[in-house]
Amino acid sequence: MPARREEAIRIAQKIQPGLVVGPNDRFVSLSDTGSKPRFADLFVGKLAVVTPLLWLLFAINLMVFYFVNVWLQTIITPAILKAGGSAATAQNANLMFQLGGSICALAMCRFVDRLGLRPVILLILLGMPATAAIGYVATSPALVWVTFISGFCLLGIQFGLNATAGILYPTHVRSLGVGYAFGIGRFGAFGGPALGGMLIGMNLPLENLYVIAAVPLLVSLIACLVMIRLHDTGWDARKSEPVLGH
Repeated sequence: MPARREEAIRIAQKIQPGLVVGPNDRFVSLSDTGSKPRFADLFVGKLAVVTPLLWLLFAINLMVFYFVNVWLQTIITPAILKAGGSAATAQNANLMFQLGGSICALAMCRFVDRLGLRPVILLILLGMPATAAIGYVATSPALVWVTFISGFCLLGIQFGLNATAGILYPTHVRSLGVGYAFGIGRFGAFGGPALGGMLIGMNLPLENLYVIAAVPLLVSLIACLVMIRLHDTGWDARKSEPVLGH
């Protein structure tokens, strides 16, 4: 329809200022051309770097999140009881962990849509010390607030990554890219509790457990910085590629 064509031209010229559309040019979608997404499309151009980094981010964050989530009550409760406290404190800490994550999740996607991965970096920087501190405050009243901050950051990071995965890939491979990111992330979700069980079996001090749990977030920080650097060196939606930061 002519009206829709004019609308499409206006939108295209907003995306790419200076775009010239001839009278015989027409707009088609990749579905019109019969092109189907392939696994190899997830590694075309700069996606060859970004896709593995995104998988790494998903796996690491879910590993840390589930490490804390699964083992929090199990390993904190004995320490609290030994110090003369109540087992309910550990339960409250676990609830605050979930509450913090839920609150951050409500706002995170909006910030990622506007600012790319930069809010995720802020949450990583806050989440590392908060998670590492859990073992040190296990028997103090500060536990519930430290776990709140840890949950706020870790679950917020995950929702930020979820949103990033949705805007990261070109349209024709978006569902494939998001699906693989979530699938790879589940390996981290499995690995977190498994790693926790192994470390607990080594009888490490409580303080050391959560410091070790927080260390992988350093790798996530580096991965985010690399992805933003790729954007800042020319990765732009006007070239039919995703925008990760502004």
